[in-house]
Amino acid sequence: MVHLRRAIGITGTKPGNMSTSVREIYNREIVENPEGATNYTYLQSQMCVKKMRRRRHPNNPSTVEELIDTLSQHQNSAYGTTMQNPSSNFFQQQLPFMVEGERVGVIFSNLDAIQKYREELLTVTFAGIDGTFKTVPKSPPQLTKGCLLTFQVVLKNVSFPMVYALTSRMTQATYESFLRIVREVLPLNYAQLTIISDYERGLINAVESTFPESRFQGCWFHYCQAIVRYCRRSLNSIYHLFQSNPEAATILRMILALPHLPAQVHPNCTFTIHDGFWVIVEFANQYPNIYHQMEVFLNGYIQEFWLTQIGAASISVYGYENYIKKHFFTRCLIVIYLT
Repeated sequence: MVHLRRAIGITGTKPGNMSTSVREIYNREIVENPEGATNYTYLQSQMCVKKMRRRRHPNNPSTVEELIDTLSQHQNSAYGTTMQNPSSNFFQQQLPFMVEGERVGVIFSNLDAIQKYREELLTVTFAGIDGTFKTVPKSPPQLTKGCLLTFQVVLKNVSFPMVYALTSRMTQATYESFLRIVREVLPLNYAQLTIISDYERGLINAVESTFPESRFQGCWFHYCQAIVRYCRRSLNSIYHLFQSNPEAATILRMILALPHLPAQVHPNCTFTIHDGFWVIVEFANQYPNIYHQMEVFLNGYIQEFWLTQIGAASISVYGYENYIKKHFFTRCLIVIYLT
């Protein structure tokens, strides 16, 4: 038992095995020490290895600078490299994620993989930018004011995250700094690239200023998500109308489907998003009571914000490749179903 416990402890706390499941290590080691398995169970080994790993964890950083310093130390290399064998650097200290001389986050990317697939990356025509708050660590506290940004490419109908950033801010300057790094490390043909993201104005401006030769395209999923969230706010008080009235629910579904129309007259479709919007308004006018309750939603929100401020060209997904349409459709099914 002593030999088995020692072997599992040593193996489970090696720098390259800190993320390996204890079950995998236990199963491997009992082959070499079968006699110890009788008195040293998997649950005992799991508890022991977890304690040993916790003692070897570095202290939680209190600032972004401390996080960078921790990841740069040799004894913590397992936290800044990939899990492949041989491993590659994933934390990229040399890429300066700065705004006005201040570091605003940290960058992660597998530069070895980027070089390996350089030729394939030159064929990419679609990329996406996404930000999430759910996976942002609580330490250092600065990061709770930012997000986890990812820049993804679509290659052979599969989306691959290529560059990651933990940010301490969500400003246009921060996005521009991140996208300049993306442009520096990713060998894409930016003249043929369509970049998809949500409708945050700072992010849109950053994309257009950093990739002027690329085409920006808003994400249909985020369009649907934003509209449903708008309707659910108590101040707007129209969500209950969609739930209780079939005609109102039909109007909402038509609004969510607007991006499938072209922004301008197209040889294959002369019916544009603006045409579709006015047809929806005419349909709503057939039900005066419903139109009265939805007037601010239709004219003040859909027309003024989405069609005027954001623009039909940014929300239209007409003519997209099948993969992109399927990707949007799968995510939007959830949003539409909830309405």
